[in-house]
Amino acid sequence: MLTFSQGTRAARWRPAGAVPRPFIRDLIHGDLNRAFGASGFLPYDLRLADTVRMAAILGHNIASDKVIKLQGGPVPQEYALSCGSGESADITAHDDIRPLLGDFAVAVRIKFLTAVNVFRAVFSSGTSDVHLHLGLGDDSRIYTSIGDGVTNVGLYGDAGGSNLSVGIWYAVVANFDRDGNMVIYLDDSSYRTKSIATVTGSINSASNPTIGSKPAAGGHATGNTLIVDELRVYKRLLTAAEITAYSNGTLAATDNLGAYLKFDDGSGDTAADSSGNNHPATKTAGATWTTAVHSPLDETITWVADKIFHTVVAPASYRYWRMLIESPAGTETMKKILLLNRALGAFEKGVA
Repeated sequence: MLTFSQGTRAARWRPAGAVPRPFIRDLIHGDLNRAFGASGFLPYDLRLADTVRMAAILGHNIASDKVIKLQGGPVPQEYALSCGSGESADITAHDDIRPLLGDFAVAVRIKFLTAVNVFRAVFSSGTSDVHLHLGLGDDSRIYTSIGDGVTNVGLYGDAGGSNLSVGIWYAVVANFDRDGNMVIYLDDSSYRTKSIATVTGSINSASNPTIGSKPAAGGHATGNTLIVDELRVYKRLLTAAEITAYSNGTLAATDNLGAYLKFDDGSGDTAADSSGNNHPATKTAGATWTTAVHSPLDETITWVADKIFHTVVAPASYRYWRMLIESPAGTETMKKILLLNRALGAFEKGVA
């Protein structure tokens, strides 16, 4: 697997403008030496002003029936956290990201691999009395629950919200307005809502916030395999524009960002906190790293005989790309990928 990123190599610029017709001719006919010269692809350093519009897989040396995965997005993604039954990651230093009395928001990407038939937490802390729970119910819907020890308000069992599907990545944002509603957004659309204005006390709990498995004191079973990525906890509400940006993978907001776990660590038992606030999470009970990550562009192509190239058009914000070739025996080495800017005049090579 090879990851392409913006600004990682010295630039050799090709003049802007349309691609010459001889280049297109040579590309179509698979004559890469004529298309790019004896040195192969021209290396190209992607700049903010010249972002990729298209990716082309050059397949003159890719065997028929190989399965190709092409991924791209605004930020690089390497790993995610995989939690089976009872497995989780716990944030142990957490006092200053406690919701307490103020507004807060949780944003996370999730994918579950088997049908949900038990409660499964995504981000959870506390007991059945003083608590905050964001998770999946046994009806395959996202729910939230909040309680201050006097009043508990939950969405589980309420109407609304479609069932989530197995094997699909979802962007989930939960806004908790302590004077108004808790609102769940699924892939930038309002999903479920309920008033929490009656929960006026602190929801602080001594238990560690847990990612992937509901605390035993919550009284619910755990099960299924849940993959979690890009978890953020904000000490404020997210705006509509920020919710859209998170769903698109472009959210850069750091204002009142309490914790940001990318889960890109890939080794060891600690997930680093990228917010700068030192709130890492520690894996427990067998949780593992997985390369089955979320990618805004995630296309699978089965190569066929005599296929020369395959192109994918992408938004201008996508500056990170990777490609891997899968076979029944596993993943093979990468072949070649071509990245083009909006003028179709810039290229970057990728050879295993």
